Amino acid sequence: MGIGGKDTLDMPSAMFTAQVSCVGCHTHLTPEGEPMSRQEKKEAQRASCVMCHGEGYDLVFDNWLSGERTVLKEYRSWLARVKQDYRTIGGSRKKRNMVRRALAKAEDNYNFVREGHMPHNIRYALYLLNASAKRVETAMKAIKRTYRMPSPGESLKPENSCVTFCHGNRKPAEFVNYNGQELPHQMHIEEMELSCNACHSVQEHGKVAIDKSVCADCHDDE
Repeated sequence: MGIGGKDTLDMPSAMFTAQVSCVGCHTHLTPEGEPMSRQEKKEAQRASCVMCHGEGYDLVFDNWLSGERTVLKEYRSWLARVKQDYRTIGGSRKKRNMVRRALAKAEDNYNFVREGHMPHNIRYALYLLNASAKRVETAMKAIKRTYRMPSPGESLKPENSCVTFCHGNRKPAEFVNYNGQELPHQMHIEEMELSCNACHSVQEHGKVAIDKSVCADCHDDE
């Protein structure tokens, strides 16, 4: 998954750009070296994560699956609520047709993500669903400027995706080095309750995306 969504750019998965083929995750042999059944080959194996990335990465695989279930459940509920709003909001035929088309594309993208299996390209899936929701909101506000669209789900917010899909089962490092200083990483997350994107780029995994002026919002200049 990375092409085929409605009204969006192609976005190859990290696995694709790293030239990892299907059998990198959908292995043909069990950990004991025995051939897998046809059904087993269709399912990605947790052991594949450990083989390439090391111990603990099978927990990331679990997060992908649980995150997918959460996102799809929340988005399905959001679609139902907005469709109900659409039925009662009124508006001209032209503007209602805009909303109807936006909702149809949101439904198509939801089905595309569900059938394409979100873990194949989490970033693309989240982009598709969020972009669809934004188009629906724009169309609804063309009818009623004060319309307040319900959230498509907490799990879809970029600031929550790091924990939802990858780091939820992994304890953060207690300290990290930042600009030559030892920074209490775990404390900022657990006690200050900062989201990952407060300091890191969502687009470039792990990249620090702050400067000292941001730190100065809470700390005296040191």
